[in-house]
Amino acid sequence: MPIDTRDDPLDLVVRAATVEDGEEMVELYLRVGQEGLFVAAEPPIDSHERRLWLEHGLEAPWTLVLVAITAGDVIGYLTAVGSERDPAEIGLGVARAWRGRGVGTRLVATAIEWGRGRGVHKLAAEVFPHNEPTLHLFNKLGFEREGLRRSHYRRRDGALWDVVVLGLPLDRQRSSASSAII
Repeated sequence: MPIDTRDDPLDLVVRAATVEDGEEMVELYLRVGQEGLFVAAEPPIDSHERRLWLEHGLEAPWTLVLVAITAGDVIGYLTAVGSERDPAEIGLGVARAWRGRGVGTRLVATAIEWGRGRGVHKLAAEVFPHNEPTLHLFNKLGFEREGLRRSHYRRRDGALWDVVVLGLPLDRQRSSASSAII
């Protein structure tokens, strides 16, 4: 599933994660979480628990775990967790210095290829409304806004944050039950 990066000015490689990537992925997740802006997790984040979650995901049949690597360093990650019947929910993180340079786009584009190849019927994501760059990224790759969950995530300071719900149907067939609902 690697994407050809020979002409990539970032010398960026997007590939399936391995157990050996675990520590760097957890460290990146912790750094993104410490910013307190883009992921639901907030410090203190249990790095051991996160590592176990990632290791489990590497072996789960309907889960994708990707890393974006340049110069030997993990600078981005993507997880897509679903099941045979459920959409695959995307989690995404990119190191601050690499944002706005196409890393997230490459990760999500690879997840779309994976989803189509695996027969996943839909990819889904939740993004905080203030995270305009990530909303733009998903929109440009064809994700549609499906709704807004108001006051959905409670932050450590007690604030309640909304989240935008996004989806990308990969199989446009609709069941008779969903078509009948108006």
